[in-house]
Order: sequence, then C-alpha cells, then structure tokens
Amino acid sequence: MKRKIRIGDMFPFLMLAVVAAQAVVIGVLGHPIVCLIELGVTAVLALFTALFAISSAKRSRLLLDDIARQMGDAAGALTRLGLPVMAVEEGEIVWYNAAFLKQIVAGDDCIGREVDFLVRREALEAAFIDGIPVEYASRPYTLYACRQEGRILCYFVDQTDLTETRARYAAGRPVVAYITVDNIDDLQRDSRDSEKAQITGAIEKRIENWAVELNAVCRRLNHDRFILVTDETGLTYMTDTRFDILRKVKDIDFGDRGSATLSIGVGRGGANLAACEELARQALDMALGRGGDQAAVRNPKEFEFYGGTASTVSKRSKVRTRMVASALRELIDSSDNVLLMGHRFADLDAFGACFGFWRAVTEAGKPCRIVLDREKCLCRGLVDYVVENCPGEALLITPREALESMTRRTLLIVADTHRPGFVDSPEVLEAAPTVVVIDHHRKTVDYIADAVIFYHEPYASSACEMVSELLQYMTSRIGRVEAEALLSGIMLDTRNFVLHTGVRTFESSAYLRGCGANPVTVKGFFQNSIEVYKLRAAIVSSAHVYDHCAVAVASEEHPEIRIAAAQAADEMLGIENVDASFVAFCEDGVINISARSLGQVNVQLIMEKLGGGGHLTMAAAQLENVSAEEALARLSDAIQAYRKEND
Repeated sequence: MKRKIRIGDMFPFLMLAVVAAQAVVIGVLGHPIVCLIELGVTAVLALFTALFAISSAKRSRLLLDDIARQMGDAAGALTRLGLPVMAVEEGEIVWYNAAFLKQIVAGDDCIGREVDFLVRREALEAAFIDGIPVEYASRPYTLYACRQEGRILCYFVDQTDLTETRARYAAGRPVVAYITVDNIDDLQRDSRDSEKAQITGAIEKRIENWAVELNAVCRRLNHDRFILVTDETGLTYMTDTRFDILRKVKDIDFGDRGSATLSIGVGRGGANLAACEELARQALDMALGRGGDQAAVRNPKEFEFYGGTASTVSKRSKVRTRMVASALRELIDSSDNVLLMGHRFADLDAFGACFGFWRAVTEAGKPCRIVLDREKCLCRGLVDYVVENCPGEALLITPREALESMTRRTLLIVADTHRPGFVDSPEVLEAAPTVVVIDHHRKTVDYIADAVIFYHEPYASSACEMVSELLQYMTSRIGRVEAEALLSGIMLDTRNFVLHTGVRTFESSAYLRGCGANPVTVKGFFQNSIEVYKLRAAIVSSAHVYDHCAVAVASEEHPEIRIAAAQAADEMLGIENVDASFVAFCEDGVINISARSLGQVNVQLIMEKLGGGGHLTMAAAQLENVSAEEALARLSDAIQAYRKEND
C-alpha cells in the first residue's frame, strides 16, 4: 500500500532545513561558534526526527500486518479486490485496500481517522440490512457493511454510471398530452370560412411554437383537439412555466369574439405509450369537468392541476340532455324503487333538484323517497312548504329506513354533489346497487367513479337547472310546487341571477315560470329569523380585508351559524376592493370555512388547498383538530399560494 506524503508529514524536516539555513547565514556574518552550535543541534534533531518517522511507519506496518493476520485469508482477497473496502473499529478506519485508497480518498492516507467524514457512525447499522446511499467527492456510492472479528467491513459500490443512466431513463420517459380549445365553436360562430381559418391558425401557431419549446411532436386531431407527445424533460418545462400556453392562447386578440381558452390533459408515468395516452384522456376529462381553462397532469396515483382561474365557457349540448333523460327513464322503469339524495346540510339546490325528480319518478309509477337528515338541512322553509303541499305523500325517508328499503334493483340518484364523502348518507351510497350522479360543481379527484350515469355539467348554474332540462324530456309538465322548488335552487346558486348564468339558465327559469312558479313564494324560502340576521351582521362587522379578500370569524356557535356564515360571505362581496370573501366558524369542534367570490378569484382552488372544494364562485372547507387562529393562518397561506401561482 503506497503512502502519500503530506505537508504535515514534511513539516519537521522543513523546520530543520530553515534552522540549518539560519546557522549558515550566522556563520557567514562572522559568528562561527554560534553557527557550529546550531548545526549540531540541527543534526541531532534531524536524526531524532528520522528515527521517529521510521518507528512510526514501522508501528503502522505492524498494526496493518496485525489486522491483516486477524482478518486471515480475507485480507489478501480484499486487498486484490477491485471494490473499495475499508475496516472500521470503534468509529476509526483501521484498514483499507488499494481500491479504496485510489477511488475513494484519492491516495490520502486515512488510517486512524474518524469514519464520520464518509458516513455517520450511527448510519452504519442500516448498511447491514439493505445498504445505504453515501456521497463523497461528488460521487454517489451504495455502502454495504458486515461484521468480522469485531470490526465492520464496509464495501463501496460506485453508482455514478447507474445514477446517470437512471436520470437519462427518467428524463426520456414518454408523456402524452391532449389539448382541446374550449370555445372554438363560439369564436367561429357566424364567421366566414376565411375568418374561421384565421382563428384556428392563430391558436394552432401558438400551440406549435410551444411544442417546439418542448422538443415535442404535436399533431391536430380535429378542429378543436390536438395530441402532443414529449418526455419528462418537456413536462418539467411545462410545470416550471406553469403551462404558460394557457395564458399565451388567452392573450390572442379576437376582438369582440372574446378570448380562446384551452383544456390540457397530460398523462405520465404509464408503463408504455398506450398507458400514458389513457391517463391523458382521464386528465382531459378531469380538466373539462373542472370547468376548462386549465391543465390536469395525471399519473397512476394522483392528479395535479394548473390554471383554472377563468370563468367556465359553456359547452353544453341539449343532445346529451336528451340522451341522459332517455337513459334515466329506462333505469327508472327497470328498478324496484328509487331513492334521491343530495349533499349533507342540504340547501335549496340539493333538495329542490331531488324534489323535482321525485315528481317525475312518482308519475312513472315507481316508489320514490328523498333521503334527508331533516335536522341538519339548511332549507327547512322549503322542506316544510313541500311537505305541507304534498299531504299524504310518502316523500322523505331517513338514511336508516333507506337502507332497510333497498333491494338489488334499487336506483339511487345523487344530486348536487359528486363526492362520496359529501352525500347525506355515505352508507346509503355504498349499499346502493345502481347509482346515478347529477351535479354541476367542478370535478374533484375523489368523485363517485362507479356511477352508471355520471351527468356532470360544470357549465350549468345549478343542479336544479340541469334537472329542469331533464324533466322537459321525462314528463309532460311539472306542478307549481316542484317548479318553485327548482327555481329556488337556481336563484340560490346564481345569487338571484347575478353570477354564473347563461342563456340556458334563463330558459330553464322561463320554463319553471310557465309551470306556475311564483317568484314571491320562492323569495320567502330565503327569509331568516331576526337572530340569524343579527348574527350575520355581527360576522360582517368583524371582517377585515387582506389582499383584496374579506375575512371574518364567527365568534359564537349558534344552531343557524352555517346559514348566517354563508349569507355573511355573500354580503361581504359588496365591500369595495373585495374580490373574494371567507367566513370561518366553529361547529361541533370543527372549523368550517365558507368562501365566495365574484369570479375574479377561483375560491375552489383556494379551498382545495385546505382539503375542501366547490365551485369557482362558491366553495367551502372543513378543518379538524385546529384552532380558529391556526385555521386563519392556513387560509392566509392558501390565499398567498393561490396569488403566487396565478400572478
């Protein structure tokens, strides 16, 4: 084993050389006696230093020989082994082979040195099982260890080539993306062919330039859809720029026609291209289900979302409404009985949609009941009105009674939610053999995946609007009470036809008005007691404005606190320079946050960061095992993260 000469080893000899040179200079200056004395002392010290160095080297050789004898035949084999090996005793390096000296420490003798400069002593225990990763001099190794004669033998496997190969392989994994233009039909409506070509060409040029930046292959599938194939390096560029193609396309000026928006579904992490393509389809469905103008990245385990700050662009088709209505009629006719269920803490939209269906199902001659926890619903005025105007009708049923009435041919229709954990009774949902979902909220990852019909329209104003359209194809005419219930749901979710309304919203409202719905009666469903009014005023008075967001906390618990908080959040949107409002309140030890906006801020994305969800202008979240102060701090962080991501 060669020993590298270090400066520390040569220091005594260097000092002796300096003293000898000094003695010569003194002799030249006329002091021969002093010169001779210094030279003599220097000679004695040089002899002593040489003998000490020889003795030290001899002791080191004897020590290594002793260790080699103790290690037996293994020492010879390990010395010739091309794999770096070292022996550690009581945390110090006591032996190593030539490969270790050359490859690990680059010729630097480290006998007797603490092993911590390579690996922590405590970490060596883990190396006995599966090996541990270590890095020294910017090179990665896997360290394996075993015990022999009371010492720890450490083997170093260089992982540099494997790491580089793994990195190249990971960077080259296939990624497939589907891109669709959300509103191409609206942009091209009433346009000449040449104008349509200009609109399509402008959008296509931006997408093609983006594909060049990604080093990707991009092809147009039809007039509004593209497919893009790239690798993980390209995906990294997409995420680092937060899919800036969404903004680039939106910035194209089409004059009075408005702006174009894209929906992108990206599939990654699949076993092959076909698997990535299937993941991309699922991601695109999710992006469209959340309202478009965003990108969804799907791997086999989870989704990631980017964008989604703009209002949804209507892409609804009455053809699909007719198809769903026809399929629903067939399911109802083939079922023994039908159960209707909304989300927990049912509001006017959830109960109104269920009651509208109830009338259509009962007219078809099938037993039908609405699963409702009447004590926790937020629309007692409407429920009481419906029960009063339907005397003798079997209308409501508790979750326990619903489970007892269920057969193998029971049909469950879930309205105004698509999340399993948000329904009025998860037990009823789990036990139902056939499930239909009708909802308008932006799609989340944890949706009801086993529904035979998943009628999801994020472009609709409310579930009552969707049900109103379906009923036009399922029954000849609905009664006044059902029409008023449905109209109340539309008025609730549109805030009296101010937000999230489209042409079909007013068409559905006109249909309900024609069926006898009285707006004055509907307005009565929104009335509250004087206690709720005072509580709402107290919440609003405690609000403070932060980053164009009004935030308030309800200081007391009240049986009607949930209604008061929602109304307070709506009212705070009237404050100057406020784009979104948030009201936090405590109920049964859980902090609830009710969020509202006028459309400039997507409160759904903010609430999703807190584990909740909802719609672009209306969302909520629940935080368990946290104080009000902690909840406000997390809300502040979520707002800041949203602002940072979407600036």
